[in-house]
Amino acid sequence: MTLIERKAFQTPHDLSYTLSLSKVQMEQDQKTYGLQKIKLNLPQSWNLKHTYLNSILIETFFSGTLYSAETISYKGKTKLLATSSRIISDTPDFKELATALPLNKNTQELQEIEEWIKNILAAVSYQEGFAHTEFIVTEDGFEIVEINPRLGRRQISEALCQAFNTNIYKGFLEGALGREPELFRIGLLKLA
Repeated sequence: MTLIERKAFQTPHDLSYTLSLSKVQMEQDQKTYGLQKIKLNLPQSWNLKHTYLNSILIETFFSGTLYSAETISYKGKTKLLATSSRIISDTPDFKELATALPLNKNTQELQEIEEWIKNILAAVSYQEGFAHTEFIVTEDGFEIVEINPRLGRRQISEALCQAFNTNIYKGFLEGALGREPELFRIGLLKLA
């Protein structure tokens, strides 16, 4: 059996993983790609007894710039609200230090990202509510990091409220009440 090594992240499964990321060594069988061995490198500060489900989450590591797309969906229709990027600390922590929102992209690039994200969300049958989709642009194209059924945390949610000069959280309530969220009628957030 020939083993190949893959790069991945380990993180506590407690919904605050961006505070505690570290690389993992994974070995997979080259023929079946079945997971054979994971060498964990848990920091001393990690206590799995206090994490969600007493477990960790393993995510594939892609090299490149991390972006996210903030969207809202209603009855299967999706609208891109904004895109952002991050400044990430060096190894071994990979902590999110800052967020750039909105990205300085031209209208055509943003439309291409919007169509791509719409297709991704449709492929996983995501039809209602906010989504925070993280992706990395690699040499081989876009790679999905994760899709979260929520708004981006911390700076992103509040930045959207300030940038649109509205309480975007109303979108949750409007959708729950069976009304198309007002956010569908505002423009895409971009630099002028």
